[in-house]
Amino acid sequence: MKIQCTRCNVSYNLDDRKINRDFVKVKCTNCGNLFEVRKQRINVEPEHRRIASEIIKERIQTRKGADVSASARGSARIGLIDYLPGLFVLLILTWLAMLLGGFLKSVDPDLMSRYHLNYVLILLVAGMTWRNLIGIPDNLMHGISLGRPLLKIGIIIMGLRFGLGAVATIGIVGLIIIAFFVFGSVALVLFLGKKFDVSDSFSGVLASAVGICGVSAAIAAAPVVKARDTEIASSIITIILWGLIFLFAFPYMGSAFGLTQYQFGAWAGTGILNSGQVIASASIYGKEARDIATLYNIVRVIGIPFVVLFIAFWYVGREARGEKVAAGEIILSKFPIFVIGFFVLVLVRSFGLVTDADYKLINPIVDWFFAFGFVAIGCNTLLSDLRVAGGSAFWAGSIAALVKAFASLILIKLLL
Repeated sequence: MKIQCTRCNVSYNLDDRKINRDFVKVKCTNCGNLFEVRKQRINVEPEHRRIASEIIKERIQTRKGADVSASARGSARIGLIDYLPGLFVLLILTWLAMLLGGFLKSVDPDLMSRYHLNYVLILLVAGMTWRNLIGIPDNLMHGISLGRPLLKIGIIIMGLRFGLGAVATIGIVGLIIIAFFVFGSVALVLFLGKKFDVSDSFSGVLASAVGICGVSAAIAAAPVVKARDTEIASSIITIILWGLIFLFAFPYMGSAFGLTQYQFGAWAGTGILNSGQVIASASIYGKEARDIATLYNIVRVIGIPFVVLFIAFWYVGREARGEKVAAGEIILSKFPIFVIGFFVLVLVRSFGLVTDADYKLINPIVDWFFAFGFVAIGCNTLLSDLRVAGGSAFWAGSIAALVKAFASLILIKLLL
């Protein structure tokens, strides 16, 4: 195979049979540059490629607000009326789950509270069961997939719940904990990636995903490290897998360790890898935990552009010496828009334009928007896709995720 130095552009012929892994480091005899050469794979498993392609398209289109199902399948543009069946199902499922949760609570409130059995858990399990055991028609997925952006809208509206004083309750200790686990997780994944012979592009995407908020962070970091679709997809699936485990495990672990509502919210907002799963898990534990988890997660998400910038400098230093990193452009382009909306409404509350009484009227809307998101999380979790996960990168991400979860639990239990 023909290769080319990334610094001086001198070409060489390399026998790809000598590449016994996915990649190999080659030193240029002309300029001394050390660069990475990937093995050319012809017989890529078609199913693996299909899953990777669909996951990447789905996540990118979701961030842009486009229709997930239509873009993933290459179908024609759909109109507003095509969303209505799925939205109707979303509404009915949420209403039924809330009714069932309220009924079960009235029958045995102690049992429901002890085992965190509420409408959130019902929605998640119902969505996953429907998707994986029965299957959801394509025409319904259009509207159901809107549940995820609706969850983000719910987070924005929650800005009215907090004034600047409430946001400040995170405190210096909380901010240090968040920053420590964000950048500590990034550094740990990069270190493990090197130890496990994971490519730099793969390590960069995975580090961003584990360090910040999962899927969004992986998509944000992918361009700056020139990651392949399969690397992005495998990173996303690693995050989804552990996020799913943590979503259900954290509430019961929180009870076992005697965490207060505040402590659990801080732990969920720090240790769970994906924003939607943070809100879902904290909602199972309690409304106060949900509110605190939202604050911690918002502060964590603010770090996306800065983590991407850090990874960009790291990648250039290892793979593309001499390239310039556009720091300002990265920060502006990667900053999550919904965070701005959240803080705008925090200011609205701080100026006294919304009172506690006003927010009590608004709070049911937030509950419904979050519930729509929980349905979407369940319905978009296709367990068969998890088979894409595997290899050394999966183990690097898994170790980092577990270390982050348990270390943050210990620190939060001791300090908060």
